Amino acid sequence: MIGGGCSGAFGVACDQTGSKGLSPSNQQMVSDYLFNENIGGLSVLRNRVGSSPTDGILGSCPSTPSAPANYTGLGTSESTADSCQLKLTQQALTTNPNLFIYAEAWSAPGCFKTDATDINGGLICGVRGTNCTHDWRQAYADYLVEYVRLYEEKGINISLVGAYNEPDFNPVSYASMDSDGYQAADFLKVLYPTVKSYRADL
Repeated sequence: MIGGGCSGAFGVACDQTGSKGLSPSNQQMVSDYLFNENIGGLSVLRNRVGSSPTDGILGSCPSTPSAPANYTGLGTSESTADSCQLKLTQQALTTNPNLFIYAEAWSAPGCFKTDATDINGGLICGVRGTNCTHDWRQAYADYLVEYVRLYEEKGINISLVGAYNEPDFNPVSYASMDSDGYQAADFLKVLYPTVKSYRADL
C-alpha cells in the first residue's frame, strides 16, 4: 500500500478548477489541504482515462487494430484539458511533487469491445470468451500508453496505470468493462510489454 488518495474523475475536477469553480487562489488552497503531507496527507491522485469520443483521446475508431489511431490529445484548452484533470494534477504536484499519479480507465473505447460502447460492461476484444472480428488488446494498450505520453508532454510523470475499474460490478450505465482474472491476464500479457517498451525508449 502506498497511501490514500482521491480522484477528480467524471468532471469533478472542474468543480474545483473549471470556469465555474473556485478562484485560482482557492483552487490551490484546496489542493494544499488535500495533498500537503502535513495537512490532508493524500499521496495518490487517481485520474480517469476517458473512453468516449467526447472525453477520451481517440476521435474516431480505426478500421482495424493495425490502422493509424486518430488521437486528439487532452484538449485545446489548458484549463479544461482532460476534463480538468490536467489542471488539478498540476496544482496537486505543486503541493506535493512526490505525489503518485494513477491513470486508470473505467473502460476501453467502445469500438475495442464486444458491446461496441464504453458503457454497460462488455469485454475487450481478444481476451478469452470473446469472438470478435479483430483482437483489440494491442490497440487498448497503445491507448493507455498514449495517455501517459500526453501527460509527459506536459512534464508530468504518470506513476501507475490501470486498465479496469470494478470489473466484476456490471452491468452499469456508466463507463465500465467486465473481466475475470483470466481475461485480465490475457490483456496484461499485451499491456506489460507495451509499457516496458515505451519506458525503455524514453
